[in-house]
Formats: sequence, C-alpha cells, structure tokens
Amino acid sequence: MKSKFFFLSLLFSAAIIFSACGGSSDNTDNDNDNSNSSTNSANEGVITNVEDTGIANVYALTFEADNGDVIYMNYETYDGDPYELMNQRVEVNYYTYDTQQIVDILYQDYSLYGEYGGIYLNGGNIDPGWSSIDGTFNAYDVSGDTPSIIEIYGLDGTDLAFEEFVDETMMDYNGLLVTVYYVGYEMTEVETINML
Repeated sequence: MKSKFFFLSLLFSAAIIFSACGGSSDNTDNDNDNSNSSTNSANEGVITNVEDTGIANVYALTFEADNGDVIYMNYETYDGDPYELMNQRVEVNYYTYDTQQIVDILYQDYSLYGEYGGIYLNGGNIDPGWSSIDGTFNAYDVSGDTPSIIEIYGLDGTDLAFEEFVDETMMDYNGLLVTVYYVGYEMTEVETINML
C-alpha cells in the first residue's frame, strides 16, 4: 500500500503542476457538487510523452495541439501499446472537468497519510491555498488497483466525495471527525485517439 500512497503524493504534485499549467483551482467554497460539468473537445496534434501512472491501464499523455496548446491528460481505454503513440500525429477527442483531490486528512492532528501527506511534504505547514472541510470520515472499502470513494459529511452540511486510495488502517477512522485538506483542479481525460 505504501507504493499507492507514494503515487498519491506524485499525483498531488502533478495536480499542483497541472493547475499551474492552466487548470482551474476552486479553493474558495465547499460545494456539494465536487465533480462539476464537463467540456468535450477535439484537437489534432502530436503526442510528445506517454507515462505509466502506476494505476492499472491508466497512462498520462502530453499532447501538443496544432494551435500551440499543450494538454496533459489521462487515458485508459487504448487497446494497443500506448507507447506506440509517441511522436505520432493524431486527433484526440477528450473531455475536461473540475475535480478535487485530498492533500491530507487529519484526525486530532494525526495525518492518515503520514509521510505521504501534503502537510508533511509541505514542511509541516498547511498551504493557505488548500481548501478544508471538517466532518465525519467514511470510506466504504479498501482499495485494490484503483481508488475507492472517501466521503466526508461536513459539520456545515456540505458533503464531499473523493476518489482516493484507502488502506486497512484508514478504515478504522470511519465515523470519526476529521479535517480534510484538498485542492481543486481541472482534469482532462481522453475519449478516443485516432491516428492521422
């Protein structure tokens, strides 16, 4: 499970970088709807990088569109070897949506993510750009190769759900009051890739 939390910290770093590269960040309020509307797009260009994310069949692509945009996206439905897409001219159909990711979860000042948590990785400090919610922790199952759902039932009436990796020790915190720090960012996922 440690490798999954290591991946979580890498994904958190990527989310921050992705936000800085044009993704949107929603750090101002706690909405019930933390998977906002999506936008569909299609562009022609070249895939310049393919990386295995560590999650089964999910790859991170860097796509340089003909209009000059550089788009970072996840892709998990390619039937062949995704590395064969490198430096190929393609048309990419994708959708973009706003989402949130947990940075850290505190129970009485103890981080459930430990050394992989955002507070530890940020030198023991809470970043003022992070959003937070105080509420009841609820994880339904332990993660395998893919994330599970963590729900936070906020004391202020706001409920949020996150897709995160959950280990057995985290299940012990079900029903307990926690503080969750999270970031909002724009996620781009591929629907289809057509070779040109």
